[in-house]
Amino acid sequence: WTQATPIPGTPVFGHAGALLDDTIVLVDGAYRNSPGAAPPYLPSDQCWIGKIDRHDPARIDWSKLTAHPGVARYGIAAGASEKDHKIYFSGGSANPVGYTGLGLDGKPAEASAMTFAFNLRTAQWEVFNENTPNPTTNNRGLLITDEGLVLVGGMGKDQQPTARVTVLPLPAKAR
Repeated sequence: WTQATPIPGTPVFGHAGALLDDTIVLVDGAYRNSPGAAPPYLPSDQCWIGKIDRHDPARIDWSKLTAHPGVARYGIAAGASEKDHKIYFSGGSANPVGYTGLGLDGKPAEASAMTFAFNLRTAQWEVFNENTPNPTTNNRGLLITDEGLVLVGGMGKDQQPTARVTVLPLPAKAR
């Protein structure tokens, strides 16, 4: 490990991101609320793109991105597609969650059904699916295959862990 250029902005946890070629895209997460304020953590809508210096990979040129489609979320799955040069994001919850699946505000956290992508060729956000079936939160990754986007496990409806594997087919032009 080596220290690279720090990510600017407010420190967060539970954010999502992926790396493709020399580019990193990071979104959302949660940040600490003011001391004594409730809930203790709030969702962050920060979106960043980092360009890694080819001669010195510890140097990353970070730039703020416009907000992605939908609301800020915690625990989103993310994965990169070399074929269509997009970084995909799926699920997550607008309510930062603990290990029980309850939000840190004590309320149930429901997974978002939105799947979206950042297109590295156009530098634009794109909605992939507004009604992703069986949405989850607390995924740690998203695989991109020729069959589509593959979500494995996570926390589903009613804050229940799931072993389900969901494949979201890619549009024909992305295959």
